[in-house]
Amino acid sequence: MSTFVPAADNRSSIIRARRFQTRPSDHRFFSIMSIVTSVTIVAGFWNTYLRKILSGAPALPPIIHVHAAIFTSWLVFYVMQTTLVLNGKTALHRRLGIAGVVLAALMLVAGTATSITVTRLRDRGIPGVEFPDPAGFLLLNLNAVFVFAILVGAGWYFRHNAQTHKRLMLMATMSGLVGRPTS
Repeated sequence: MSTFVPAADNRSSIIRARRFQTRPSDHRFFSIMSIVTSVTIVAGFWNTYLRKILSGAPALPPIIHVHAAIFTSWLVFYVMQTTLVLNGKTALHRRLGIAGVVLAALMLVAGTATSITVTRLRDRGIPGVEFPDPAGFLLLNLNAVFVFAILVGAGWYFRHNAQTHKRLMLMATMSGLVGRPTS
């Protein structure tokens, strides 16, 4: 599937369509954004997850560690996929795409299970941006999981349209910047 941009013909009122041209800078942009997004997400979870593990805080439920491992795998996978495209290895990028679908499905399951577990623990969010009750925090987290799944699903659907696919996958990964369950 190709993206077309209309171009006006000065000699007539007929509009011709021309193919959208991808520039090398497009690949650099999405590769850099994958790294920036991943670093931002990891930095955001420093206080709510990593610091608790390193300080020996009370044990967290196992599902939180599973969710963290799957989400970290997604970030590594996403950076790897954008790097493959940047280096012109699109055939390998496409072959590995099924792993992204599997990771996204695992994130949907683990994210939902983590959201429910955290709600049962009466968590209301991170200090400073807490919800009045755990149900609000549950809604935020389930919404974030749902948005991620929809964007990845749309990215898979539009996998033959590079311009749409790469934007959807970036938005899906950036949806990780929305609060997630990490108590």
